Amino acid sequence: LLFRPCTAGPPEQAWTAWWWFALPLLAAAACVLARRGHRAPGSLPPGPVVLAVGAATALSVPYLLLIGYSAPRFLLPAYALLALPVAGLLVRAARTRVLAGAVAAAIVFQVCGQAVVLGRQIADTAATHARYVAAARGLRAMGLTPPCLVTGPRALPVGYAAGCASAQDDGNNRSTTRAALRDRATRVPTALLTPRGVRPPHYARGWTPYELPGTGGWTAWKAPARDRPPGP
Repeated sequence: LLFRPCTAGPPEQAWTAWWWFALPLLAAAACVLARRGHRAPGSLPPGPVVLAVGAATALSVPYLLLIGYSAPRFLLPAYALLALPVAGLLVRAARTRVLAGAVAAAIVFQVCGQAVVLGRQIADTAATHARYVAAARGLRAMGLTPPCLVTGPRALPVGYAAGCASAQDDGNNRSTTRAALRDRATRVPTALLTPRGVRPPHYARGWTPYELPGTGGWTAWKAPARDRPPGP
């Protein structure tokens, strides 16, 4: 999953993140047991265990301590490395009935937690897609048909749904300058999207606003047709 913004804090279902705290503890326990009991039957040799944990630690430190921008997906290689010694630890622990039950309960708890997260993500994704489709339908209703241009927040997915090109003059998806955007708006039908309560940029204050039903309050500001030269 892609998290935005990366400073948003803990996940909504904080209880599903228990394994973030359990994983380093289990990895440390795997190292200790590997060093102490590596000669016991069925035990993992300490070398591969320590190597996997050390490599995972080296991969994690830059993202956890040295940069201000991070996301859980950056740690996936570290999770994969830690999974190896932790799996060996759990197999060893499962030799007793009590610990085997605890391991099974933890696995069931984790699977249930991921099922909850998946269900909510599916619902959120479906709602977001429906909002984009509703916005595209509203743009077509106000006369914005291909070839056309959409700009503003969420311009990329809404433009795709509407069959229009998209362009941004700021933010992470910046693809043009404001001057070029204004010039292009004189040549093709153009709409600027704004969320509820947000005014358009100064250059679009004279454009015609249209409320987009089913979008939670988005407004499309349509560039006036008189600004565009007539076609051939």
